[in-house]
Amino acid sequence: MKVLITRQKNFAEKTKDLLTQINIDSVIAPVIEINYLDVKKEIENSINIYDFIILTSQNSLIGLDKNFNINNLKSKKFLCIGPSTASLLANYSLESFNDPMPEFSSEKLISQIEQIRDFKNSNYLICKGIGGKQTLSEFFKKSLISFNEIFLYERITKIQNIDDIGEFTHIFVTSNDILKNLEHNFANKDQSFWIDKVIVAGNNKIAEKIKFSTKKVIVANNPTDEEMIKTLLKNI
Repeated sequence: MKVLITRQKNFAEKTKDLLTQINIDSVIAPVIEINYLDVKKEIENSINIYDFIILTSQNSLIGLDKNFNINNLKSKKFLCIGPSTASLLANYSLESFNDPMPEFSSEKLISQIEQIRDFKNSNYLICKGIGGKQTLSEFFKKSLISFNEIFLYERITKIQNIDDIGEFTHIFVTSNDILKNLEHNFANKDQSFWIDKVIVAGNNKIAEKIKFSTKKVIVANNPTDEEMIKTLLKNI
């Protein structure tokens, strides 16, 4: 068994370390890069008006920290999408105001926001990447709730020389963007290439969009390292 890890390099290295600890071979071949944006001037004079800061991903947290230093925002309440985002926030000695388990979805977060006392009279800042979903923005607009959104990073397709990767048996796919870029990288491979490959998808939404005719697609509860590896081990 050899796992192809396709997520951005700084996250992929942690995944590889965890696989190595349980004696599973892997190779890192990121098909996505993240470019963090300098946006401090856009909202540095208004950052203090927000009651809640919504972190839509780990990259939104990293981008926010690069611009404002999370330690200077400790008076804010943070709402996280996904347990991995909340876990990264905990590294700054901060807690997520909401329970981000187990779903990675804006819809789940909205249902939690609606349970916050006097939620309509609060002010929200959505931290996200360029091209991200508009679900939260549409909810706030429809509900006439004060909010702003800031784009802290952009996703860039990374082209890999597939022939340099070598042999592998399993592929970790942890987002729809990674899946799209994976399809671009492997566009010239025919059916014989995929016949013995197993894709581990981070959730059902990703699995539903897979077009490769692989040996098998197995689905994790969410795209955290822990769930991806647990799913892999269950299906050996």
